[in-house]
Amino acid sequence: ETCSVSCADGFTGEPVELTCGSDQAWAGASATCLVLTRSTTRTTTTTVAYAVSGGIDMTVDDAEAFASSDEVAAVIAEAITSGTGLPARFAEVDVVATSRRLSQSEARRASSSNIRADYVLNVPQTIEPWMGVTGAPTLGTIWASVSSLDAAALEASLASSLGGDFSVFVDAMLPVLVSDGQGATQ
Repeated sequence: ETCSVSCADGFTGEPVELTCGSDQAWAGASATCLVLTRSTTRTTTTTVAYAVSGGIDMTVDDAEAFASSDEVAAVIAEAITSGTGLPARFAEVDVVATSRRLSQSEARRASSSNIRADYVLNVPQTIEPWMGVTGAPTLGTIWASVSSLDAAALEASLASSLGGDFSVFVDAMLPVLVSDGQGATQ
């Protein structure tokens, strides 16, 4: 028997076919579903207690298409916030094509282009129930989680979520900085 699995309402992703094997276990590729961005109007003021920021340098085969993909920013936001207890919508991600001189070790990827993904994770001063925060994140746990973001895991997450549309190599994870709500770096 086969079964088609698709993402639930509020999520996006390609449907997959699963087959029930003779051992009564499902076989086939796992479905990858990303949260759809929803636009809502909420009149609230959130004071930012601190911001955690950094950047990721990557090499991709089509920088313009990669940088303009909304899904790329969403995957990076998920990766940055995973383990922090904060929802991905707290992360602002700016993905842009860049240029730089290639070193000898990078010459083999000369047909590829460079990308910089800068991010800011804004942590509110007061956590409200509607914000979707899990646990009790502290500056230390958030900084440690973001600082330990694994390049290989990010590459795999991007490859999986983007369905092989891009060849992505993470060149560098830039230092993670913390600033207070007024922009002073700590």
